[in-house]
Amino acid sequence: DEYRPSIVKISPAGVVLKRFVPANDPLTGTSYQVVKNLPQILQWRKGNRGFEGAAISPDRKTLYTMLQSPASNPNATIGNASHMIRLLAFDLESESVTAEYVY
Repeated sequence: DEYRPSIVKISPAGVVLKRFVPANDPLTGTSYQVVKNLPQILQWRKGNRGFEGAAISPDRKTLYTMLQSPASNPNATIGNASHMIRLLAFDLESESVTAEYVY
């Protein structure tokens, strides 16, 4: 997702059912449920730099995703000099983040 870090749940027919976004995301007015349960720190992601990669665990219970680049946290100067990216572990059954890693 280039415009916000989010995870989207889609039906087999291609219909968006839910979108998981950071807790402080202002997204409203959608035809689907918006669940604001991703870490707030993701608000500091750089513009046009959402989640870049995703993988499912071998047991198909956990989705792993990562930001495309370091977050501008605590500010752009420090963020731009950083080489640290954030990775999330998202439990598919409970639909919640179970771990956050900085790599």
